[in-house]
Amino acid sequence: MCIRDRYIYLLSIFLLFAEPLEAKAAWANAFKGYYQWSTFNFIIYSPSQDLTNRIAVDIEKIYEKIINDLGYAFYRINKDRIPIYIFRRRWDYIKMTGMPVWSGGHADTTEIAIFAYPQKGLIRSIIPHELTHLVFNTYMGRDCFPKLKWLSEGLAVYEQRYFEGMKINTPETKRFVQRGGYVPFKKMMAVRSVDELSPGTVDAWYLTTASLVAYLIEEKGKSGFHEFCRILKTTKNVNYALSQAYPWDFSDVNELEKRWLKFMKARRKKEVLSASQQPPLITAEFTKREVPSMFIVHMKEKKRLLQNKLYGLKDRMEKLRQTLNHLSLKMEKLSEKIKNITFKDRQVKEEGKQDAD
Repeated sequence: MCIRDRYIYLLSIFLLFAEPLEAKAAWANAFKGYYQWSTFNFIIYSPSQDLTNRIAVDIEKIYEKIINDLGYAFYRINKDRIPIYIFRRRWDYIKMTGMPVWSGGHADTTEIAIFAYPQKGLIRSIIPHELTHLVFNTYMGRDCFPKLKWLSEGLAVYEQRYFEGMKINTPETKRFVQRGGYVPFKKMMAVRSVDELSPGTVDAWYLTTASLVAYLIEEKGKSGFHEFCRILKTTKNVNYALSQAYPWDFSDVNELEKRWLKFMKARRKKEVLSASQQPPLITAEFTKREVPSMFIVHMKEKKRLLQNKLYGLKDRMEKLRQTLNHLSLKMEKLSEKIKNITFKDRQVKEEGKQDAD
């Protein structure tokens, strides 16, 4: 390799890695002096210790619910812990991320991180919404997005409403659909950006996407939805994924819309959330005195780890007991064999003595 080729090679390596290094340095400088806390899957940066505590307590519950709905193929989208950056002020968030003024949070699939700022509904609404975007978009890949904008937004609104303690397909929503207040599915799926929608159809579009996701997960089952997402990732064909994941229900988008409309127009008894469907306890609504301190959170995690070790030891003790029982049975059989052999030897000796006499 000549000197010119070496120079070009080294320059290309430098250009390849220069931008990420600068980006990492910029984020490190932006969050100097912030409170930091790590959970099993996340690392949280926040200007307030109280806010850091509340996010740390609830973030794993939120993540577990999202993964349970999407399927465990979506789990561990990042080898390291997923960073959650909470800026001190709203304008710091807008300046650093470049997001519009109306934005409350942002899921960055390049950095695999969530950005937000202290606001009402941060833990109940913003974080579940953005974390769903991050998990879904990162797993599905850039090839599928923004073609699946409708599915990503529908899932995000579905999870957000769950942690807000609300259902999607309520009687009010069904009446709204019955009056024609929804977006037809082909038009809904053709949207690549919310900016394409007129102001009067934005709410109807979000409601339609979330209602469809709720229908597929709650009425048709999570296993079918997991299979639908898996096939959609590989084929990028909605009609084919529907026909394969739901062979007895839908053949294409038109059939899906007909079944969904039939469900939304059907008269049903007043729906009540069962105990298993109730949203988990979110400490974000607690007062400051009720929020556990970092020490308590840390001790709870240690307690959970110790319980897991204890269960592991119990399993090992049970296996050891079974092994000992098996060995004791073998010893009993061996002792019986020895007794039989000694008895036969005595008989042979006695017979030999009688023959000698």
